[in-house]
Order: sequence, then structure tokens, then C-alpha cells
Amino acid sequence: MCDPMSAAMVIAVVSTGYQAHTAHAERSRQERFRKQREELERRNALQVQALRTEEVHTQQIADADAAALEIEGNRRQAESAMATATTVAGEIGAFGLSYQGLIGEFARQQAEFEGAVSTNLAMKNAVADINKRSFQIDKEAAFINASHLATAKPNYGNYALSGLNTYFNMRRGLAGPKAV
Repeated sequence: MCDPMSAAMVIAVVSTGYQAHTAHAERSRQERFRKQREELERRNALQVQALRTEEVHTQQIADADAAALEIEGNRRQAESAMATATTVAGEIGAFGLSYQGLIGEFARQQAEFEGAVSTNLAMKNAVADINKRSFQIDKEAAFINASHLATAKPNYGNYALSGLNTYFNMRRGLAGPKAV
């Protein structure tokens, strides 16, 4: 038969080994889950960046189209005004400096308007480029955050102490009550 103290030691060692094995298996499971979550976070960050960038790009195209339409509409109005001025000047025979001044004023206003629309479009494009860079930075930050997801590490020292505690408790129980 086996010595009771040896049996207590074996039970304590087996108990400690089982606790350590269970902790290791749990950590492995958590690590797999963390990696899956990290990959999901990365994919989500890429999708968000792609969608936001596409949205900004689409808005840039719409802004460029709107600016072109504004410029074209203004150009037509200026041509119409010039044609009207030419017709009126022809009817009254006033093709002098005032006619040239009037035509020059129409051309100046048209150029001023086109310049303002082009400047606004350039500013919108600059903001869009800044937004796209911001989306890139957000994606990189999400990658960094995803890679820092914590996984609890088992403390094997605690299991060793727990095993010793089990051993001493069993030993104390086997020794019987002390006389007072």
C-alpha cells in the first residue's frame, strides 16, 4: 500500500498539473479568439476606409460636375448678354468705347465667376484629400488597436502555490488533530 503522505503529494501534483493545463488551454483559446477578432477589426477598418474614401471621391466628382455646370451656365448667360448688347448697339449704332467697355465688363464678370468656382472646387478637393488621409490614419489606428487586444496570461506560480497548499492541507488532515 502507498504511504498517505506520498498519495497526498501525488494528488497535489496532479491537481496542480491539471490546473496549469486548463489555464494553458484557456489561454490558447483566448489567443485564437484574439487573433480572429484582430483580423475582423482589420477587415472592418479596411472596409470603412474604402467606403469613406469612395464616398469622398464620389462627392469630388459631383462637385466637379456641378462646378462645370455652373461655369457653363454662366458662360451661356454672358454670351447671351453680349449678344443682346451687340444687337442693341447695332440697332442704335453705338459701337464705340461704351460698347467695348460693356463687352469687357461681361468678360471680366465671367472670368471672375469662373475663377471663384474653380477656387471653391480646388478648396473642396483639398479638404477631400485631407479627409482621405484622415481615413488612412483612422485605419492605421484601428490596426494598432486591434493588434493590442489583451490576452490574459496564466500565472503558473499561483498554480504551484495552490498545489503546495493542497499538499499541506492534505498532510495536516492526515496527521490528525493536535492535542491541546
